[in-house]
Amino acid sequence: MALSGSVKPGFLGMEGEVMKAKRVLLPLLVLAWLGCSGGEDKKAPPHQPAFKAEANVAGPLSTEAFSCALSLPASIPAMKPGETVDVHVSIKNTSMITWPGDALVKTAQPLCAAYHIYNASGDLALWDGNRTPITTAVASGAEITLVLKVKAPNTPGKYVLRPDLVQENVAWFSRQAQGGKFLSADIKVLAERRK
Repeated sequence: MALSGSVKPGFLGMEGEVMKAKRVLLPLLVLAWLGCSGGEDKKAPPHQPAFKAEANVAGPLSTEAFSCALSLPASIPAMKPGETVDVHVSIKNTSMITWPGDALVKTAQPLCAAYHIYNASGDLALWDGNRTPITTAVASGAEITLVLKVKAPNTPGKYVLRPDLVQENVAWFSRQAQGGKFLSADIKVLAERRK
């Protein structure tokens, strides 16, 4: 049997097999060298946290931190014009970053719960209502309840109350790309009776 100088299609020869092995093994060796498993269990190396935590950072939050879910009670009692009432708001951190409420309280950029009020036509009646500072760190996935001091508009009518979060002098959560879930509630401002 004589060997010919031609190579059969699909046959890589010894040099081809070595090159193929290098292409497959080299990335695996690099992953092993970096300490990553490359499998389903993708834990961060010990020097890197599995999620970003900013609990001790004072200053602007990273863009990824501006994600939340806010909800209000199913009903809010009717109000008098200009009256201020307590409304409980449930706040869930849906970002992967801890909000450092406690670290920001004494800065020019505290993290606060606030609200907006729209009239029955959907037009803005009040953009930035009273603030309630978030005075504790809120971990990713954690939920807290705060009391908003909601001041009714001076004109009687039907309105929609929409809670929001703001990092003062930085951004409103509802205006960020990450946004979140902001559930609103109807409020009614009654006309005052004349005596």
